[in-house]
Parts: sequence; C-alpha cells; structure tokens
Amino acid sequence: MACNEEIAGRIKKIVASWKNTDSKKMFGGVCYLLRGNVFCGVYKDFLILRRGKRAQRKHWGLSMSGLLILPAGP
Repeated sequence: MACNEEIAGRIKKIVASWKNTDSKKMFGGVCYLLRGNVFCGVYKDFLILRRGKRAQRKHWGLSMSGLLILPAGP
C-alpha cells in the first residue's frame, strides 16, 4: 500500500477548487502542491502537513524539518 486512498481522496476533494494546486506521486505516496510547493501529503496511513515557522515551535505528533506527521485516526 503506497498511501491511504481514503485520506488522499478527502484532500483532493477539498483542494479541487483551490487555484494553483496540483498533486504528484512522490516518496511512495502522494503530495499536494500549492504554487509548486508541497503543503501536505499522504504516505501509507499517515497525513503529512507542512507547518509554518510559528507552528514549528509547538510539538504535535512527530516533527521533522517543519513537517507534522499524523497517523490516521479511528
């Protein structure tokens, strides 16, 4: 399983009406881009969010280089 298709489908539905967005298969999952920059993605059963500098000071989930990695909930 490359990525959770349910999570990917929900994100795709939300961002479909946004301008300058695209999706691309990357890193064994799917990433969503805004003006060419990754802002979120799905890998296996994890939602990956790119956080702004202010939010990086807080620690929710596993943090890595400004990314927040959250497991799929029940």
